[in-house]
Amino acid sequence: MNTNPQNHPKQAIGKVVTSGQGQTSIEKDPSSDGHIQSCTQHQTGDIGDKAVTRTTLLTETRVVEEWVSSCFMNSLCPTIDDRAWTCSHKTLTLLDRKGQEKHEVDHKTWINDISLSHTTHRPWACDSDNNILELVSGQLIQRFRTKEVPECICVTSSDHVLVGMSRHISKYTLQGQVVLTTEATRTEKPLVYTPRKITECPVTNNVAVIDDRSEDHGGDGNRRVIAMDTNFQELFVYRGEIPSSYKQTLRTVDNPFYPRSIVYDSQGNIIIADRNTPMLLLLSGRSEVLRILHTYTESVWLVGIDRHDIVWSEFGNKYPHKVKLLQYSDNT
Repeated sequence: MNTNPQNHPKQAIGKVVTSGQGQTSIEKDPSSDGHIQSCTQHQTGDIGDKAVTRTTLLTETRVVEEWVSSCFMNSLCPTIDDRAWTCSHKTLTLLDRKGQEKHEVDHKTWINDISLSHTTHRPWACDSDNNILELVSGQLIQRFRTKEVPECICVTSSDHVLVGMSRHISKYTLQGQVVLTTEATRTEKPLVYTPRKITECPVTNNVAVIDDRSEDHGGDGNRRVIAMDTNFQELFVYRGEIPSSYKQTLRTVDNPFYPRSIVYDSQGNIIIADRNTPMLLLLSGRSEVLRILHTYTESVWLVGIDRHDIVWSEFGNKYPHKVKLLQYSDNT
């Protein structure tokens, strides 16, 4: 990572223009080999404290692996050893890159979501009985309980647990003490209505959340992605806007934005699985659309990313679903 873009040597693969506000644009050099370089400027906690990261995007996203899933997936979390944990109904399943099952853990009730600890690399889970659990020695052990049903979970790099529930997100210690919450008073509008997925940026520690905004929870039904800093202050809202250059994928009233899964890559960019279009979108850390990474002929449901920035994506209109592993950058 080069923290001084002024001194970075000019690359043959492309020219990058970054505005003072941290917005990113990408220009292709006619003499290049087709690779594209993107530069994203992220503002971290303190005002004026910024980090510049550079990503070389491949001309086309490459399919590394593709296979039919042996299990239903509700979450997909790649591990540091090139495998992935998934949750399916009442079961955690560990899969390798070829889709072969390596381990299963049964649970007594429905598992809503999972997340991996940055410290221990073990899965944490939330279930329909309001339990927050950690996988220890082959068993899911209760760490604490929430007052409401936890719909999604994210274990942060600071060893906190973010839990999405109806009309709010709360930050807990590993022991279950509430540190921070977005919960609003009865007269206030909540920051989120129906959080579906939460992901943390490894560069800035900002958080991005898919909010379904269900009418059952007081929302308007218009799904969106909201980014927040570590204090749950709103940074931006992304409602599925696509530049006019992507005319072939512009949405219609009958085909609205439906973010189904979300993850940050190692450079602080955001990858969104849009179920309805269906495609994977790559956004900068400030919500600018950098690229459509991949399009599908069937609904895309889940996205995860491994330590090499290889994307794992689940898609399909009927079971069993399929999984594609995709390489879109030279970060490997």
